[in-house]
Amino acid sequence: MTGPMVSVIVTTFNSARFLRECLDSVFAQTLGDYEVIVVDNCSTDGTHAIVESYGTRVRWLSSERDVLPGVTRNIGMRAATGRYIAFLDSDDAWYSNKLAEQVAFMEANPNVAMCHSYVHVMDERSVVQMVRHEESIPPTGPCFQALLKHCFVSTSSVMVRRSVVLDEKLFFPSDPKTDRTGEDYLFFLLIARRHNIGLVDQVLAKYRWYGTSITSRFGWRIVPENTIVHETILTNPVYWAGIVPRRQPLEVFVNACLGNAYYWRMRRRTGYALHFNLRALRRDPCCGRAWAGLVKSFFQAR
Repeated sequence: MTGPMVSVIVTTFNSARFLRECLDSVFAQTLGDYEVIVVDNCSTDGTHAIVESYGTRVRWLSSERDVLPGVTRNIGMRAATGRYIAFLDSDDAWYSNKLAEQVAFMEANPNVAMCHSYVHVMDERSVVQMVRHEESIPPTGPCFQALLKHCFVSTSSVMVRRSVVLDEKLFFPSDPKTDRTGEDYLFFLLIARRHNIGLVDQVLAKYRWYGTSITSRFGWRIVPENTIVHETILTNPVYWAGIVPRRQPLEVFVNACLGNAYYWRMRRRTGYALHFNLRALRRDPCCGRAWAGLVKSFFQAR
């Protein structure tokens, strides 16, 4: 017996107030050949009751203990039976044509391992604010070097071939340093280093940004660039070896640190600025721009 066309993996942790909107957007899809797997990371806010209200339309899985977000996605991928896997965070939502457009795209482009789309950014009240990464996403094709510089892929817009996941044993890395701030980015790099990435040039999903979301909890440490994940990429050749020389991830990391240092120095948060300049110098002691920024931050602090 063959599986469905798409396995929809919804990961959740104490997002009961958004979960129904999320699941309703799945069940409103114009493509009907899918399964829905909700992976709950030990929620305590009534999440299970909401999932149960959908009956057999939803398969509910729960981690045995509080785990990292990458682990919950991996639990879902191991349970998936579809030809394609689509990810959806429980505080995000889809437009009704999302699955149909992406399945059609993947069927027409067998050389593409993963596709994604533009997304709307919405607030806590589900009011759309803007298009994320508008007009800055590379077209379909090899895009590893562009992705190395900046993650322009929104997880809730992604569809990946399950055969690629199985054949290459690809899963979300689960490192406490990067999980919750970049495990999805690392997963996308592992795919992009070997495969073409497809862009469905439409807005097909809605990404929610609000004050208590996981990514926002890290505050200044990942603003405006996530230097935590860029340093992880630099220090783990599995993400770039054989594709680009080390100087490229080093340059990306240093530029991210210097960008953050400048951002905070302009806001007169010299302690934050010093932190990022010192991180750049730790990896690249000969970086003149980092030394200059360090001096500027030092004199500004006096």
